[in-house]
Amino acid sequence: IAWTMIEQDTLFITSFQIGSVKKALQVRVVGNIKYDQIGPIRIDGKGEGQFIHLTFQEFFGAKYLTRLFRDGRIEEARKFLNSGKKFHPRYQLMLSMAAGLLAQDQGLLNAFFDILYEPPRDLGGSRELVLFARCFEECGEYAERVSQYNKFATAVREVLEDREVSDEIKVNLLNRNPYLIRHTEILNLFVSKLRQHEEVFVRYLERVSQNKTRLPLEMIEELGIILANPRADSDAKISAVYALEAVAEGGTP
Repeated sequence: IAWTMIEQDTLFITSFQIGSVKKALQVRVVGNIKYDQIGPIRIDGKGEGQFIHLTFQEFFGAKYLTRLFRDGRIEEARKFLNSGKKFHPRYQLMLSMAAGLLAQDQGLLNAFFDILYEPPRDLGGSRELVLFARCFEECGEYAERVSQYNKFATAVREVLEDREVSDEIKVNLLNRNPYLIRHTEILNLFVSKLRQHEEVFVRYLERVSQNKTRLPLEMIEELGIILANPRADSDAKISAVYALEAVAEGGTP
């Protein structure tokens, strides 16, 4: 039912459509069940219904999408993802849920990300990077098994170094995936920038650490060095203080 609604790009479904889905799947219902009693779905007096919260629709949609992968219906999944929906903000939570559900199956997880990286791509770049960040975050430690993970980290590093990209986009990327800041490429970039006392990168760490992201020890050490350096920029020192204060409140890395 959730998948039917997602394919039709709607938040509403009629009792007739629910009956059609039930019939198509040959679902056997015991007794004379009423449609307005089907778990998280509520049908109004006009026969139009919706999930009591959008998250239910997104979760069950994610479950159906992962079933396509598990059942070998990869082309059906590809057709849906490449239909213009994969970079739409409305579907990002559903897709990240799907990534999390597939995380422990390396083959299916790689197949999922292979399709995400296929054309069409987001020409602006920012929306697809946020999507990738959310999906990799849901994979947790399994993200490193995905063949595109290093490519993703390289793209994020390029964004972090691009002065034309807003700070909000950069911080959002880092906050979307707490594991990312420990990736070797990102870690080395920050250590290098901190050693050059680049205040903007200290400020990124301030905001990331305030989001309860646990900073690597190497970054914490560099923040301490900035504080101890009498020639370091005062704004960089202030940001370093706030970052270390957030680290202390969140515990050891």
